[in-house]
Amino acid sequence: IAHAQYHATISTPMQRRHPSRKPPLRGARRRPRPHHPYSLPAQFTADDHEDVNLERPIFDWTSPAIGNIFKRAAPLVVADEEKIVKMLERKVEELTPSKEELTPIHNFYDCVYHLLQEVKTRLSEEVHEVFMIGSFLKGTEMVGHLVGDMVISFRALPTSDGIKKVIDELMELYNVPVKQEEDQEDTVTATTSQEERQGQISYQRVSNNLLEIHQEPSGYIIKLYATTPSQILCQAADLNPEYLKPLEESVAAVRHAGWFQHNCRDLKDVVPNLIRVMKDLRRRFSGLSKLNVWHLELVCHCAVIPLDNGAPFTLPVAFRRILQLLSAGLFLPGALSIPDHCENDQAGIQSMYTPEDQDEITRTSQIILRLLHQGRIEDILAIDGASVDLTSPVFVNGVIIQPSKPIVFDKVK
Repeated sequence: IAHAQYHATISTPMQRRHPSRKPPLRGARRRPRPHHPYSLPAQFTADDHEDVNLERPIFDWTSPAIGNIFKRAAPLVVADEEKIVKMLERKVEELTPSKEELTPIHNFYDCVYHLLQEVKTRLSEEVHEVFMIGSFLKGTEMVGHLVGDMVISFRALPTSDGIKKVIDELMELYNVPVKQEEDQEDTVTATTSQEERQGQISYQRVSNNLLEIHQEPSGYIIKLYATTPSQILCQAADLNPEYLKPLEESVAAVRHAGWFQHNCRDLKDVVPNLIRVMKDLRRRFSGLSKLNVWHLELVCHCAVIPLDNGAPFTLPVAFRRILQLLSAGLFLPGALSIPDHCENDQAGIQSMYTPEDQDEITRTSQIILRLLHQGRIEDILAIDGASVDLTSPVFVNGVIIQPSKPIVFDKVK
């Protein structure tokens, strides 16, 4: 009933085709649209896909329409809100690296990126482009996990010889002699005497498309992912899926970085901090560990932006809102979830999870939200070593919070 009232208030009847448009002639061919290998996929329209469902708003407690239907039962306690603000600010400060920590590794990251750009110029017939991705680009670095990420796109499917050629060029541009260690087959170590490139760097092959560049004695790490444009991957669809999947994930990471830069550039104070807090919860609570990092970033963006496109929410409001969305069943089957804006498949992101994982994410979020309403923000954020076990009953303020029982799913034989 609540969903019906909500959509009757803010939704309009869906139309499968705009009335002013004439239906295309049967057998008519559409003009192909230009497509950049790393551009964001064009959004589906009703004219292009007759069976597509137009996007409808999610059930959101902060929506004005919801506020008119569901009135607050008790006034908001300002003291509790002030406590949440202080605890969140303290947690963000703990999770955010200091400027002194970020400056040297960012300098090393930028140095490697510019050298790879020179490598691309030298090997223009083999290397297509070099992209920055990951937390360093998005500004979501966390204490204890300062690892940079880049993607090297080849004009053809990447091979071991092609990747080694790029690394050899990188070492040459670093202006140091290449030295092969006898005891490590896949490790190359090099030394430099230049002031701006002090120390020792090495690279190690981790997998078919992943290399790690290490700087000693600082211990800085930069991960290099090899891939190729999506058109080439589509032509090689008959190859081993285990070989293609990492390449496809690297292409998707480039799209994710571009979308994040475009949509979160004006929300640098809220979205990155909310992502840090949620990543910390994901690390400490096993029920949230199933969440994909990219999907978590999408939900954090959704929690910060109001449905009426008004002013972005503050961090405390967005933190409560994201827990409310997850608790209300944003990841449950059939929910009006949010789509992955970087994929042509407009199904909700919850379709990427098994029913067991969907249930566990929802149950865990519900328990955390109950603890938040009971004022146990310290236990949720692990302030001063506080902790809470979500798998057993929690007694707080005369209330016993029982963990929800998991739903039993019948295994299909």
